[in-house]
Amino acid sequence: MSYQDFTDDISSTKNTNKLTLINTHTMSAEEISPYWNDIVSCIAKYCDKFPDDETIENVIGQCARGERQLWLIIDELDNVVLTPITEIITLASNGKKILMYAQAGGSRIEDALPLMSEIEEWAKKEHGVTQAHWWGRKGYRKLLGDYGFSESIVIFKKDI
Repeated sequence: MSYQDFTDDISSTKNTNKLTLINTHTMSAEEISPYWNDIVSCIAKYCDKFPDDETIENVIGQCARGERQLWLIIDELDNVVLTPITEIITLASNGKKILMYAQAGGSRIEDALPLMSEIEEWAKKEHGVTQAHWWGRKGYRKLLGDYGFSESIVIFKKDI
């Protein structure tokens, strides 16, 4: 299958602001290979911001084991500019399924946000999720509010 056939066949691909969203779950190693350096670079940008919380090896391992989903945001030059990482969580208390936007490393996040609705549609259709959560810094408050998110909780952190 050619790359064009592959991208034409993915139901969760959509163009916005000359960006394309791809779910890597259905990609072969051969298809993902040309993007590998960009993927690692984007994940590294995230991990560099949170060195006490995450490593490149852990992120890639979780995605490879199917615990989380690796998405690619591809620009008009066919470069990966952002790697959103999602996770489907089932609450033990009531069985509710949640789409967790766990991480997003790279650049052009503001341009890519309109594509997130495609991830949400995928999660609803494939996993029956009824809500999306996004963990992020305070700076995301207004940006995410424009896409229907509201602040729910604040996490306090301290070293012990």
